[in-house]
Amino acid sequence: MKVNTTKLSFYRVNFGAKTYSQRVQEKLAHSGWWDRNFGGDRDAARNSAENEMLNEIDSNWRRKNKAEHDYERYVSHYNYQSSKNSERLNELDSEIQNEQNLYTSQQTQIDTLEKRISSQYDNVAKSGKALDSIENKTNAIREKISNFEEKTSQLKTELGSIRTQTEAAIQEQTNKIKQKTNEEYSQQLSSLINKPMLYLNQNLVMPLRINQTNKDYTVPNGLLIEAPNRLYPEIILAWLVGKTNSNYAKLNANRYKTEGEFFDALCNISEQAKKNKQESNRHTLTLVTNIEKFTKDEDTQIIPFLKSFMDTTSKDYNNTIVLCTKDTTKLDSILTAKHRFPLKMSFAWKHLFTKKYSLSSMLLESFKLKTHGIKFKP
Repeated sequence: MKVNTTKLSFYRVNFGAKTYSQRVQEKLAHSGWWDRNFGGDRDAARNSAENEMLNEIDSNWRRKNKAEHDYERYVSHYNYQSSKNSERLNELDSEIQNEQNLYTSQQTQIDTLEKRISSQYDNVAKSGKALDSIENKTNAIREKISNFEEKTSQLKTELGSIRTQTEAAIQEQTNKIKQKTNEEYSQQLSSLINKPMLYLNQNLVMPLRINQTNKDYTVPNGLLIEAPNRLYPEIILAWLVGKTNSNYAKLNANRYKTEGEFFDALCNISEQAKKNKQESNRHTLTLVTNIEKFTKDEDTQIIPFLKSFMDTTSKDYNNTIVLCTKDTTKLDSILTAKHRFPLKMSFAWKHLFTKKYSLSSMLLESFKLKTHGIKFKP
């Protein structure tokens, strides 16, 4: 059986070529001889294996979120225990201070008694009973001092033990949680961030597919792409439309003379997207290019309208904006805030044909994907 090398490269990061091929062959094993060799079950088998792997990625992502939640619970518990230990330490410090004050007071009494003994020694020597009484009191005070010193030593030892145990427990638990989190999720998170197809599958393709059956499921408002020209976002748009069977539109700001004309065109696309969602249950992806034409001037009036529009474009119009720019630093930072453009990607010329970014694979796959998505003009 010939393996589809394009989809094989897509899953090589997490599962490997051998695993992908085996899963596809297992799916085909349940088909008849004709369908296995000449029928359409080969594509269905590959799609089934692909969905199976996407579900595993989603499961691993949820496990990561659970680990982070457990870590937050531990930190909260640690903060509570630290507060209790701090209170105990303060109490011990207070006791030590009280004992030190008592020691100082008793030492003063001893000094006073010793002075009285020295000044009245001759008279005390004539009265043995008086001398014995004074010696007994002195011995009693000295015994109290000895007991105080012993207690102080015990308190200091207990204080040091508590500090040592607390620090050791904190360090041990912190190391365990960090090690578990790093080992289970660092490889997958790195793949999702560094490879466009996996990154978009997790953060845009899956939400769009879920939204087709659950309209309350949130789809991101925008995807911001920093690239040297329109070739990159064109490839990504074609791939997304094919993967999600979405409608799409393209809006080039250079075709409009004024800000008002451009914003009216964007609103018209959004109204049409909302209508299409009601009729065909398809989300819309709108590619916007050369927006710097209307945002680079300090006296521009369109920025406030764009901010308000981008806050709820997905929820209100079922329209996700794919914004392409050559330099994100030239855009208003508040306009591109995380709640408006939660997804961000950056490319250079060299990324088009490198295995790390797989744009060439996305281009080849986008030609093979079949879609009934509607393209419409503003």
